[in-house]
Amino acid sequence: MEEHRLKEIMANVNYSLVIVTTSLGDIINGQAVAWFTQASMNPTMVAIGLATNTYTNSLITKSNIFSVNFVSKNRSDLVEHFGYESGRDIDKFSNIEYETLDSGNPLLKEAAAFLDCTVVREINLGDHDFFIGEVIEADYDSLQWLDIQGFKPKAA
Repeated sequence: MEEHRLKEIMANVNYSLVIVTTSLGDIINGQAVAWFTQASMNPTMVAIGLATNTYTNSLITKSNIFSVNFVSKNRSDLVEHFGYESGRDIDKFSNIEYETLDSGNPLLKEAAAFLDCTVVREINLGDHDFFIGEVIEADYDSLQWLDIQGFKPKAA
């Protein structure tokens, strides 16, 4: 197997590009995530993959809750905002409109759709942890959202 060919294949797998948010007490944070998928239909569960060293990962590990915010196709700037800096260093919500869900998780007001989840399992897979979450609340304004192929970053 040629390593560069494998990397090319993996780079072209299409994913929904989402903002995962979480809370722990008074602390809220979010990050852009491309590793998101359905995990079960009954009960409804989803899976997210986060690098083990991220601030969001550490908060979800302690709180056992997260929300998946689907980004409208015309709001790739939100992915950049939540994707390029750590919540350890900045308050990512200082200029972002959001509501607080019953779980305590922040919901981006501009999200096309959302899934609010409780963690039912955490699996370490090397440099990433996968969180399996059971959906406890969900809603949408639009069923059209940004995916990794449609993301055109302004800065890298």
